[in-house]
Amino acid sequence: MTDPSEPNPYPRRKWVEYGALPAAILFWVAVFLFAPRGPNRRRSNCLSNLKCLTYVLALYAGDNNEAFPPDLGTLMGPSYVSDGQIFLCPESGPPVSECKSSLPGTFTDSNLSYIYVSGLSASDDPGYVLAFDEEWNHGGKGVNVAYIGGQVIWRNDIAALHEQLAKQEAELAAKGRTMTVIRPSWSTWPARPPWLVRRSRVRWIAGGVTGGAFLLAAAAMLVVLRRRRRRLAAALTNPT
Repeated sequence: MTDPSEPNPYPRRKWVEYGALPAAILFWVAVFLFAPRGPNRRRSNCLSNLKCLTYVLALYAGDNNEAFPPDLGTLMGPSYVSDGQIFLCPESGPPVSECKSSLPGTFTDSNLSYIYVSGLSASDDPGYVLAFDEEWNHGGKGVNVAYIGGQVIWRNDIAALHEQLAKQEAELAAKGRTMTVIRPSWSTWPARPPWLVRRSRVRWIAGGVTGGAFLLAAAAMLVVLRRRRRRLAAALTNPT
């Protein structure tokens, strides 16, 4: 029978006391904060908005001798668009996110999240770009693009998209037509908008704090385990 006064050579390791529980909590907090599921879901919602917008543009062209509207604001009204939410990307920052309360009464092109290519018709090349994201909608990582043919895809090659627009404009100019890329008035491309700078700064600070907390928790756990191992070795070497 073991004497209760003797030290137990195999003590039960209480991991909760050594920092494992705080480390686990910090880990799941970091997963919740930095998991990419949210942006991907919002990107899909944005793509759905552009699909609806492409459908409405096709309806307008069918009613107007295959000519698309001069701007997206023309679509606002009971005949085509009664809910301006399809003009708003879920990842757009201010001032677009602050304009939702004004829908649909005072909705104008300045409230849009999307860039519209004016001067096209439904009889043009189906591969021509008709509308796409303002480049900062998704943090400059890519844009959803709608084409005359009705397809809407995600593109992360923004530079190649601008090259395609330049080629498209040149082809129309050769036919004596003018193409205009209409940007929202709040668009700051290629300048970096202040709200995106602040968001990036907050993410870097949060990531640094979380990483530092992980390192401190791991270091504390290692120190405690090392001391525990020394006490166990001493107890086995010098039993009383």
